[in-house]
Amino acid sequence: MKGCMKLGLNAKKVIQEDSEYISGSLVRFFPLVVKKAKGVIITDIDGRKYIDFLSGAAVANTGHNHHKVIGAVMKAMKEMVHSGTLYLYNKSVVELAKKLNEVIPGKFKKKIFFGLSGSDAIDASLKMVRWYSRRPRTLSFIGSYHGMTMGALSLSGFSPGMFKGFMPLLPGIVHLPYPFCYRCPFKQKYPSCKIYCLDYIEKNILGTYCPPEDVSAVYVEPIQGDAGVIVPPREYLPRLQNLCKKYGILLVVDEIQTGFGRTGKMFASEHWDIEPDVMVLGKAIASGFPLSAVVARAEIMNWPSSTHVITCGGEAMICEAAMATIDVLLEEKLIENAAKVGEYLKDGFNDLSKTHEMIGDVRGKGLMIGVDIVKNRETKEPDGKTAHKICFRCWELGLVMMYFGRSTLRITPPLCLTREEADKALEIIDCAMRDVELGKVSDEKIRRFSSWQ
Repeated sequence: MKGCMKLGLNAKKVIQEDSEYISGSLVRFFPLVVKKAKGVIITDIDGRKYIDFLSGAAVANTGHNHHKVIGAVMKAMKEMVHSGTLYLYNKSVVELAKKLNEVIPGKFKKKIFFGLSGSDAIDASLKMVRWYSRRPRTLSFIGSYHGMTMGALSLSGFSPGMFKGFMPLLPGIVHLPYPFCYRCPFKQKYPSCKIYCLDYIEKNILGTYCPPEDVSAVYVEPIQGDAGVIVPPREYLPRLQNLCKKYGILLVVDEIQTGFGRTGKMFASEHWDIEPDVMVLGKAIASGFPLSAVVARAEIMNWPSSTHVITCGGEAMICEAAMATIDVLLEEKLIENAAKVGEYLKDGFNDLSKTHEMIGDVRGKGLMIGVDIVKNRETKEPDGKTAHKICFRCWELGLVMMYFGRSTLRITPPLCLTREEADKALEIIDCAMRDVELGKVSDEKIRRFSSWQ
């Protein structure tokens, strides 16, 4: 294992100026100043290289700066940078909508609204489902992360730090227990529980203080991301969809983080053969260019002109990037690679758990993997400080990785990751865990860096 990275002079200067001019609301786990990236490798401002297990928060699914995506954008830029869809038409946005219609689950007719980020797409979808249903309440899940704008924040149930000082949030939103079998909130065991948490929703929430005829939609992540890569039992999502159909409630699936091959399918919904009424997309949709989408049954997206608009939504050059992204995922079989290398990585982490007692659970699908760091395997008590130290040490050793939830290492590399790169990353993580166990990463090292609160 090579020696630890040190903070270079160029990085120190940028970080100092960042503290003077940039909002302190951002989350930084270690002092990495990025200069460029290609494939799965990030290069910092001082020329040091890192394996990327973050992908810019699960954005760079095709790999950083894929030449086909960059080429599509440059070609479109030569014709026009800004057109948008607020007042004018463009062919690219229509072609992208047609392509998404082909790959998104559900053979019914769909219509699409394009925005700029996952958060604004969630807000758009929330307005839409309330407009369509004329029902005042909406259900979401404890542990969910839907974004930081006011509507998305109101739907989220991820971290106390997100909400402090911002109350009151939007009214009419009720949070439900998510099926987290590793730490079941009802202290039950799967499968003997018979998915009690879903029965609880119908009997104790819809059956008491939240009548179903008042509920417009249920928002759900098919795999909860920021809560720590929580994968529901195989029966859960199909049964949740049936529950929605029973009461005429729309099912809105947030695929912002799980979409575009991340989980070994084009969309995570496909693992459970569900067909959402509404799907929300973002992050990897255009390989890092700002784009999001709300995809809905055509009859749901029936709101009239001027109901919801975004000035830069549906830019032609960004739509070209999104179409190139889909082509690369399919042509280079990156989705299949995510499934295969993801299983290989999970096996590697399970092997590491034999020598590192701090690993409590390994879970996920494809290249969306969570490694739960605990103080004690019996109590399953999360150990966020140790998770942060592991991430910091990985940075020192040449790997970019962060944690989310309360203590879960976030494994979301670009989908072009090879087995050889996976082996190198596992070697670094193994070394980082061993160094943390030996006390080589002090509290002081991580004290000045923020983490999810």
